[in-house]
Amino acid sequence: MNRFILASLVLTPFIAGEVCRADQPLEVTSLDLGGCWIHYEPLVSSWKIASFSDSAAFYMGATDLQQTLNPLISTELRGVFPSFPASATETYFQCSGGGHFFWTSIPGGTVPLCAWSKMQRNPDTGQLALTLQGLYPDHDYRAGSPCQGESRKTLLIFINSGRDIEAVVGYLGTAKRYAGVLVGLRTIGSSIIVATLDDSYDFQENVVKALIEADKALADDLSLVDYDGRVSIVGEAYRVFAGSYPGY
Repeated sequence: MNRFILASLVLTPFIAGEVCRADQPLEVTSLDLGGCWIHYEPLVSSWKIASFSDSAAFYMGATDLQQTLNPLISTELRGVFPSFPASATETYFQCSGGGHFFWTSIPGGTVPLCAWSKMQRNPDTGQLALTLQGLYPDHDYRAGSPCQGESRKTLLIFINSGRDIEAVVGYLGTAKRYAGVLVGLRTIGSSIIVATLDDSYDFQENVVKALIEADKALADDLSLVDYDGRVSIVGEAYRVFAGSYPGY
């Protein structure tokens, strides 16, 4: 869809970032050098959003987002936790050349979470619908910042220069301390080990991180144990909603 046709569907007419309607200035926020335009409509408690890289224009309200995402999040979590407490949430709209996302932070539960969602077009009907793209732990949660989360059941182990990485891999793969904890180990170069965790540590990567960091047998070998962060997306994020997740 042509960029200007798309803009006209939901946000026109724009003149230098604002338009007058009934003598009232309509302020529009441009994100990522014009990759997205957003405007809040208080009468309908929703944001008007145009994402040009996605060729998508739509409304999104906090209630719409929560009613769609919360049941999907609960379904995902029920496969891991028997219960999960309620939490306040905070959602940012992320705009980049690669498309848009809603990043929803859920910090108050058993473990901090980051839910990725976006509006996608049904290839058969052409209709846009909000879809959950992924639910991730957010052990490095920072209040007031957009979340990205970390990969589930994965840790990165960095080895000090000059140490024998294969010896460390051998130890991690045979030590009783890690039986039923680490189920896969692979190396990247001579200094990084990618550790895959058992399913029982899904969303509990912090527990295994602390276990490895406290291992005195590895004191001379370890430089850093870190989470496998989600791929950083270059773009611009804007806070759009404060809400809640009800738990179960």
